[in-house]
Amino acid sequence: MLVTVTFDITTPDQKETVAAETYFYVDIEVTDDEYKKIGNSFDTHLYRGMFEDTGLSDICDRCRAALSDWGFEEELGDDILIRFDYPVETRIDHAECIWTKSSDEDAEELIPPNAKLLDNEDGTYTVWWPGK
Repeated sequence: MLVTVTFDITTPDQKETVAAETYFYVDIEVTDDEYKKIGNSFDTHLYRGMFEDTGLSDICDRCRAALSDWGFEEELGDDILIRFDYPVETRIDHAECIWTKSSDEDAEELIPPNAKLLDNEDGTYTVWWPGK
């Protein structure tokens, strides 16, 4: 399964974002078991991202390997921390129902309770829910 992992780059103490106002992502292949492992980690709400869960370090290492040609170390130096978040697909699959705003508030950013992640069988996915 191909998943999209977002990440940012900070100083090692995580007090400053080195690549501010930039959205980075990398696509990697994970097995079904790895995807379940990522989902279980996400469901604990103990970690801000995969980078904090030592049980997911092998997946983060693969993400880092996929970035080896991007040249972040050459441009920013070795004194950086790449923080890998949970894959977009996991965040959608495990999103809690928060469809509670009133109609006069901006409900476009909320995740409807009946949203589905559809496998397009070509390595891509589509988010769908009735009415959209």
